[in-house]
Amino acid sequence: MMMSIIYLALVLVCTGASLLGMVGLYRFVTGARAPSQPTTIQPLVSVLKPLKGVDDALESNLETLFQQDYPNFELLFGIEGDSDPAIPLVRKLMARYPNVQSRLVLHNGGKGFNPKISNLRAIVETGTHDVVVINDSNIAVQPDYLASMVQHLAEPNVELVTSLFVGEGETNFSALLENMHLNGPVLNSLALYESLMKEVLVVGKSNMFRRSVFEELGGLESLAYVQAEDYFMGKMMKRAGYSVAFCHQLVTNVNRQNSFSGMLQRYLRWAIARSHMAPMLYPFEMLINPLVLALAAPLFGLSWAWTLPWMFGLVILRDTLQWYWLRGNHKLFQVALLTPFREFLLTLVWIAAPFSNIISWRGNRFHVGEGAHLFRKPNGASS
Repeated sequence: MMMSIIYLALVLVCTGASLLGMVGLYRFVTGARAPSQPTTIQPLVSVLKPLKGVDDALESNLETLFQQDYPNFELLFGIEGDSDPAIPLVRKLMARYPNVQSRLVLHNGGKGFNPKISNLRAIVETGTHDVVVINDSNIAVQPDYLASMVQHLAEPNVELVTSLFVGEGETNFSALLENMHLNGPVLNSLALYESLMKEVLVVGKSNMFRRSVFEELGGLESLAYVQAEDYFMGKMMKRAGYSVAFCHQLVTNVNRQNSFSGMLQRYLRWAIARSHMAPMLYPFEMLINPLVLALAAPLFGLSWAWTLPWMFGLVILRDTLQWYWLRGNHKLFQVALLTPFREFLLTLVWIAAPFSNIISWRGNRFHVGEGAHLFRKPNGASS
């Protein structure tokens, strides 16, 4: 009897967490999140765009930055090596928009195991303005993107502005699953964290900060050998007493053609990072994963006869409503049908992650240590 009561309490917590995340996201996408006192200050802004290869819709993604309705900005594209296929594409856009201040930074890398941070460090060394934006290659933005970010950076004590995102553009099965993942459990978790903790969990898709402030805290070099650099960057700012804000404007995360294996590798990489950053808290993620909790029912002496229908109902409600708020009716029926399958994949990854510390990232293979530190082992060394 006691085990049943405990399980019922866990079910109520899990259900409440999912619903609270949904409410938080709904308030974000429908409410006015813009600062109440807009600033007229328009500081010089450097947009850092680390690139490797030609990602989905790369040309159109980059072009949205050239089309910014903002008077004082420069675009800095960082690429390791001189033969990357993204190089001619960047040069074509630079020629198409000669009035936009832009620069292509070719470098040799080697500035950390984290490939994104290594690229960013090379860009920053060429000289940038104090206000910096880091914008991922698969992100497309609106013409007032920089102006919106600046509005939040001008708020009292705010030194880091990050963006929520909507996954769009899918043309194959795996890309649809990935966009469902972003628009469903990922955004639900971010909204839930903000609602419960009253602070923002930083995601690396789009961030604005002052370089001078961040360098006082350790700068990019302090993140060169860790996974989940966005999370640690946010923690550094908060521990220094600064505030982090969500920009009121969503950015678009473009996923068009993904491979199934690549999608699973990304899921696993994120799960391994979480399991190594907070190994004692990782098991409690079951409280925001309805399928894990539903499958655990026999451990509490209960049957799957009601736990699995409850789980399927909850995750379908969560993912279809959030998809509708973000994307409307487009492919909504497919989302409802595929959500249980996607949730099953995520659950397998969640279970497997603590038993591995090896990730593949941008063509590199790393071991993940305590605190999500990255390292390589000599040949022949045991794992």
